[in-house]
Amino acid sequence: MESRTTRRETILALGATAVVAATGRMARAGADDKAALPALLPAGKHAAVPLPFEAASLAGLSAKMITSHWQNNYGGAVKNLNKVEEQLATVTSALPQARTSMALLGLPAHSQQI
Repeated sequence: MESRTTRRETILALGATAVVAATGRMARAGADDKAALPALLPAGKHAAVPLPFEAASLAGLSAKMITSHWQNNYGGAVKNLNKVEEQLATVTSALPQARTSMALLGLPAHSQQI
């Protein structure tokens, strides 16, 4: 009887392999590897990274299409990431004030009654 692996099982196996490989690399990381990690950017300060290749170098795809997708899809995602991070920073900075206001009203911090 022949055993066939499904696409789902293959994807799960590849994902598990990637996790194990990444975990092993992190466990072996020395001081030099940690120093090479990029610094975290402040909220809302991400910039789109240029394409790492010439857009016209891909056979079968026009440079115009590659550039358009890079600008609209990737560039739009970076802009939205910045927007969300800025909004989260505003909300989290207001959170202690909201908890203090709730305490003054005699409400527990987890209360839905405001």
